[in-house]
Amino acid sequence: MSGNDAGEGRQSTTWNARSDPVADHVVRAILHRTRAAEEPLFGPAGVLPRLIKGVLEAALEQEIEEHLRTDAAEGGGNERNGRRRKTLTTPVGPVDVDVPRDRLGTFTPRAVAKRQRRSPGVDAMIVSLTVEGLSAGEIARHLGEVFGVEVSREHVTSILSETLNTYGDWQRRRFGRRYPILLLDNLHVRTRESTTATTPFGIATGVTADGEPEILGLWAHDPDRYERGWRTAAGSLRRRGVHDVGLVAHDDSAALTAAADAAWPGSARITSSFALRRLSLQEVGSRDRRAVGESLNAVTQAPTPEQARAALDTFAVTWRGAYPSVVTRWNDWWRELERLGAAVDGGRFVCTADPAARIEARFRRLVRLRGRHPTPAEAFQLLYLTMWSDRSVRMPGR
Repeated sequence: MSGNDAGEGRQSTTWNARSDPVADHVVRAILHRTRAAEEPLFGPAGVLPRLIKGVLEAALEQEIEEHLRTDAAEGGGNERNGRRRKTLTTPVGPVDVDVPRDRLGTFTPRAVAKRQRRSPGVDAMIVSLTVEGLSAGEIARHLGEVFGVEVSREHVTSILSETLNTYGDWQRRRFGRRYPILLLDNLHVRTRESTTATTPFGIATGVTADGEPEILGLWAHDPDRYERGWRTAAGSLRRRGVHDVGLVAHDDSAALTAAADAAWPGSARITSSFALRRLSLQEVGSRDRRAVGESLNAVTQAPTPEQARAALDTFAVTWRGAYPSVVTRWNDWWRELERLGAAVDGGRFVCTADPAARIEARFRRLVRLRGRHPTPAEAFQLLYLTMWSDRSVRMPGR
């Protein structure tokens, strides 16, 4: 759910080629070539690789012309020094790009950076395929068979390692915006190192003033130092700029309550929808658990508070007879959310669908596909890759 006025009247930022005359002309030209000349879209001889080559080389020409003009204006004697061909791996196939060079070696291209051998889209595709359950070898074969992109298993592994190495910078970044609402959630993952205990992973999500969720942090907590781990995580968020918080939503554990009290003592408290959903499903019989979960998803993922309220009414009518305590708990939670939300962010009601639920669902699906429980280190890596690859949720610093 988004804010009361955040979900209404918000203009979509999704780009549409049909509304762009230039892009529409390009699309029609590509379709004409593929139909009339029976040329493929992808692969070394495809239309799309040639189009990307043309765009990149045109951009590089503009860049070196601007560089040489600036050098001449400053009295320098720089000039062109031929071209150097490099093959760029892209999601549509390999693209041979002729990169212009200058005699003094001061030209630093932006369209195709020095030592760049693949487009960012390839990295995103490899991470996405990993989250879908494919191994490094399967990804390499898939890229070669479908897109004509030659990538070795070792190269796939190195790309995943590079993505995982971004965690440190992402976790240390400072925040430059206000989050009126903060969601603190726990994901309890069963690993191979224990047949009974679970490993807790913490996820923090900030809700912006326009009602949009942004993932702020991910932590692996030591089960024996659980409360201390959350205190450290909450303190880190506050030091990096998350301090003007009006409402903190979390589960009722003593660790999270203590961490929130220490970092944001003046903020209001409420149970998060993620924690409430998990608690509710524990009281539901296995035969009804899927149906009840879908009914609750209709509440927590509704685009506006009005639609969420209607979904909650439907949920109450459907399940009051079978699970009265669950229905009562959700009605009480909604009334408390309305009361607290009215006092947050200048009187504007704000609440949100918790992205932790989506991340957990994708992660558990990946574990099922792999057919085994991960180690704690593997679980952390898979969770981070799942977050990184999900473009439906904002992740500042990604």
